[in-house]
Amino acid sequence: LEVRLETDNRIASLARRRAHIAVRLARPQESDVIAQRAGSMRFGLYAPARPAGAGAWNEQDLAAAPLCGLLDEGLALPEAEWTRALAARKGFQSNNLLAVHQAIRTGLGIGLLPHYLARDDTRLTLVREVPEVLREIWLAYPQEFRGASRFRPVIDWLAGELRQCP
Repeated sequence: LEVRLETDNRIASLARRRAHIAVRLARPQESDVIAQRAGSMRFGLYAPARPAGAGAWNEQDLAAAPLCGLLDEGLALPEAEWTRALAARKGFQSNNLLAVHQAIRTGLGIGLLPHYLARDDTRLTLVREVPEVLREIWLAYPQEFRGASRFRPVIDWLAGELRQCP
């Protein structure tokens, strides 16, 4: 088994074998692939953690804080649309979620982050849940892999790991 992980905002072509198994954050639309829902990704509004004695973030602090967000790049991403609705307060934007995460933790502002990325980061504080932003996680693979013994363990393992995504 050889694992090659490629991350990209573009959709890898399964038909042209750019990937054998794809993890997607939207239901696959190709008619010739198996689409298996593997989980969901939930989000929260995160802020930099405050030093001891500084108090919690209040509504006035949040209203004044610049927003850090993900650039949409024309993909209609729910997490980018949520931030864009509050556009008057942009502080930092990137097409890379890890860069947005880093911007928030270093104090450039507050922003929407998936819980899997931010929940255990001691330099961040969850201000509030954002249940209106939810991304489904899907596995996609060619139909001929459905019963293939060499791919089934990988598909099952991926599905199990992605189901645990908060």
